[in-house]
Amino acid sequence: MVDDLECRILNILLENDAMPNLKRYIIDEGLEFTDSFVSDPLCCPSRATFLTGQYSHNNNVWNNNAPLGSVVNLDESSTVATWLQAAGYRTAIVGKYLNGYGDLTERTYIPPGWDFWFVTAAGVYQMYGYTVNANGTLVTYGDAEEDYQTDTYTDAAVDFVNGHFASDDPDPFFLWAVPLPPHVEFPEDWSETLHGLSGWYELSIRPAPRHLGSFDLPMPHDPSFNEEDMSDKPGWLNFRPKLDAQDLANVERQFNAMLASMLAVDDMIGAVVGAVEEHGALDSTVIMFTSDNGYLQGRHLIPGKTAAYEESIRVPLYIRVPWEEGVRVTDRVVLNNDLAPTIAALAGVPPAHLVDGVSILPVIDDPEIENWRTRFLIEHKSSSNLPWEVPDYAAVRTLPKTLGEDNLAFFQYYYQGEPISEEFYDLDTDRYQIDSLHADTSPNRVHQRTKLKTYLEQLANCRGLECQIAEFP
Repeated sequence: MVDDLECRILNILLENDAMPNLKRYIIDEGLEFTDSFVSDPLCCPSRATFLTGQYSHNNNVWNNNAPLGSVVNLDESSTVATWLQAAGYRTAIVGKYLNGYGDLTERTYIPPGWDFWFVTAAGVYQMYGYTVNANGTLVTYGDAEEDYQTDTYTDAAVDFVNGHFASDDPDPFFLWAVPLPPHVEFPEDWSETLHGLSGWYELSIRPAPRHLGSFDLPMPHDPSFNEEDMSDKPGWLNFRPKLDAQDLANVERQFNAMLASMLAVDDMIGAVVGAVEEHGALDSTVIMFTSDNGYLQGRHLIPGKTAAYEESIRVPLYIRVPWEEGVRVTDRVVLNNDLAPTIAALAGVPPAHLVDGVSILPVIDDPEIENWRTRFLIEHKSSSNLPWEVPDYAAVRTLPKTLGEDNLAFFQYYYQGEPISEEFYDLDTDRYQIDSLHADTSPNRVHQRTKLKTYLEQLANCRGLECQIAEFP
């Protein structure tokens, strides 16, 4: 699971043959999910949903920051790690955990469920000069070439795999590899020196030294990039200035750095999956590749993520299973809250609490399966009133038409729990969500909005089976 990887950046990498290990080990032998989404497009809420199989309103992790979010809001006594560990799996995490870890917790703290813990405890968003909790021992890395953060995690993940198979009769294992790229780095004093919205475009990420200068591509400008007419958007977006010439230069530099930072991730895939292959276990191992959220990077004048727009909620998802061969594709809708119940199903263990997602093994077995999910919830709560924050919202997305739904998105924003504004898009006619139809009074649009508001009411507080009843036809 990488951080902030949007589908566009991955597609550019693949078009340039820049991710050969991802392609060889996962894509060429896996199932691509073209309609894969996250339900709360921000790091900590998305990771909490991955671990629990629950929407934010059920796992109580709404944001990166306390009191609405961060690691302290997650009930760590029941996660996919504890379920698998209890079933005899050896569990490991290498990389970034939940936001606030090491700041709001002891830096040597290891949550329940993990046998091998190699997690950033300080300097999470710095590719050099960070500290890792290595199974209870703090290890600080400097600025030498070999200290590059992704490579450190690669070595630890390979060590875990090799150590696991050193046993004469190893138990099954679960490894969550969570490198930082292509997420931008934050300097230590970034919160004091950030220059408003433009400051977010100044941020970048350093590639591994061997990958410096690998890309110098013009960043594609979707119609929503630096959007000209924002009059259809809610008030919190209307005030935003357009990107100026310096912003445009910075965002293009950021874009190319993100591309280059992913090359070390591909090296990680090659090393870790290669180690599994060397031990003869590739044909009994399931491999998933995804991201915790997408990234807007100037589209709709938003520098990051968090909003319910397509580029923020869509994420890559590829799954390789040993019992299928060759490239396959499905457009069945999959959410990040499906991953925990899917992993549990693969391990043959029941989740220890109610999950909102479902196992997607039926889709893996039959990519054209009928009567699958046609709608889902996107939700988020803001931690502050800072100008780059997205306000509280709940949204519903419906798709695809082949399963009996329109291709629609409806957002409702709140202030102190009360609705204050809406957005509504028909993605068949407005793929880039340029013109909101929330004020369209034609009978068809009124009917669609009414239906979507009904779905939103059903989903906003659903739990377990209630969510599945509301999402499936």
